[in-house]
Amino acid sequence: MTKLWIVSDTHRHYAPVLDCLKNDPHDVVLHLGDHAADAQEMAYYLHVPVIAVRGNCDGADGEIPLERILEYHSLRIFMTHGHGYRVKSDRRYLAAKAKKENCTLALYGHTHVFSDEEVDGVRLINPGALYLPRGGRPTAVSLTVQKDGRFQVDGRYL
Repeated sequence: MTKLWIVSDTHRHYAPVLDCLKNDPHDVVLHLGDHAADAQEMAYYLHVPVIAVRGNCDGADGEIPLERILEYHSLRIFMTHGHGYRVKSDRRYLAAKAKKENCTLALYGHTHVFSDEEVDGVRLINPGALYLPRGGRPTAVSLTVQKDGRFQVDGRYL
């Protein structure tokens, strides 16, 4: 079993994550962009790997990719910030890209709104935002992946 903590749109406001993970350790943190540079500082304080993708506010830093494909046990995950996939209006583009990459789960941010839905057979999860969340309260997601690839999602207010 692997526990993943998923955040997006920290915009330099990641202290709530540090506080939360002190009491509920996870194996890995996934940062979905804006500001992906926060990932390095989070890794320093949390002592766990923090894997990031670049968002629309991250500039053209070539060291942080726009997309990643990860695999935990038999679960393939497509990671992106989402701004290149029109996620504010039609998430079918994101689902199609995840399917093309043989991923059954796609993680994205950008909208600052928590979302958990299935589109064209792909589970799409947006953890919301830590900075300026639309909905009032900062949110993140805990994702527990079982050895057989099944997973459980727990959206959390911070």
